[in-house]
Amino acid sequence: RPQARIVINDFGLLATLQWHVPSELGGGPLSHEVWFGPVEEDDNFEGCATHATALRELWQRVPCGYMEPISEDDDLENLTFQFDVPILHEGLTYAFRVRCRNQHTALDWSEPSLRVSACVVPPYPSQEAIQLLPISE
Repeated sequence: RPQARIVINDFGLLATLQWHVPSELGGGPLSHEVWFGPVEEDDNFEGCATHATALRELWQRVPCGYMEPISEDDDLENLTFQFDVPILHEGLTYAFRVRCRNQHTALDWSEPSLRVSACVVPPYPSQEAIQLLPISE
C-alpha cells in the first residue's frame, strides 16, 4: 500500500508517493506504474480493476519507468521507492495504487493508499492583518 502526501509547489498540487517492494523482487531493474484518481468518502474500492464506477473512469495510469530505490539500508526486507504524481485537481480526494515488475515477475496492483484530500486551506492572516478594535460602551 503506497503512502501518499499532497505537496504544493510552483506548478500546482502534486502527490508524493512512497511504497515498499519485497527485496526478493529486486533481482534486476524494476519497472513501476501508478494508478490514481478521485474517490468518494463511501468508496470501498470494489471493482477497482474493472472501472466499475463513474469516478473510476477518471483514474489515470502513469508509467514511472525503471527506478532505483531511495534507500536500501533502512529495511533489508523491503526496497523503498518514491514518485511524484503531478497536477492534481484542487478540491478532490484521491487514492493511489502501484505495481511493479521485473523481467520475470509482475506483481498485482497494491491495496489503495489511504485517501488524501487536495483541498487547499488558506494560511492564517499575518499579525499585521489582524487589528484589534476597542469595544465601545
